[in-house]
Amino acid sequence: MRDSTTAAPLDYSFDGVAWQRVYGRPAAFAGITPDFVASLGLGLLDLQFTQLDPRHYSAAEHQAVIPVAPASYGGIIAPLVAPITTVASGVPRAGSIDNAGDLPSPARVVFKGPCRNPVLTTDAGYKIGYVGSIAYDQTVTLSAWDSTVIKSPPRASVAGDLDRRTRLSRLVVPAGHSEWYFEATDQTGTATATVYWRDSFTAMQH
Repeated sequence: MRDSTTAAPLDYSFDGVAWQRVYGRPAAFAGITPDFVASLGLGLLDLQFTQLDPRHYSAAEHQAVIPVAPASYGGIIAPLVAPITTVASGVPRAGSIDNAGDLPSPARVVFKGPCRNPVLTTDAGYKIGYVGSIAYDQTVTLSAWDSTVIKSPPRASVAGDLDRRTRLSRLVVPAGHSEWYFEATDQTGTATATVYWRDSFTAMQH
């Protein structure tokens, strides 16, 4: 953790039941006393932890799965022009998300195929879109935590395939209740969009 380039999580609790989390990095610590207990892998450690993200989060990560709506086919309008094609596309389907904190929380979105051009829209009007096809055994993960867009398998960055309206810095779950809408071209009706987040608070929770 001390050598990591990203912030590390530190979970804390006042009663051993409810747990919260902050992100930062160890600034200084004294080594464990090299006694017999230490040889068993146990010991006390005095640690100074610098909090880099001012928010406090729930230790548990929440998720909401939003399925794609069943596909519908457009009608055929005369005059007919060859070749004749139809496109299966689902109308937006809503999913409810509740952030029990008092601050917006960075989110992670996972699009699971098979689908093409998936788009997730919040009730505030923010659109999260991927341009391209996702196979039935593939996912595309967009993360505001580390500003990455990963397609798996193979595990590869596909940030260049984001819809031009998508800004990862704005990928957050607002405090309170919000509605999110998922749409994609999917003939099977099995594609999903999953939103992951942690409740986010201004101050330490007791």
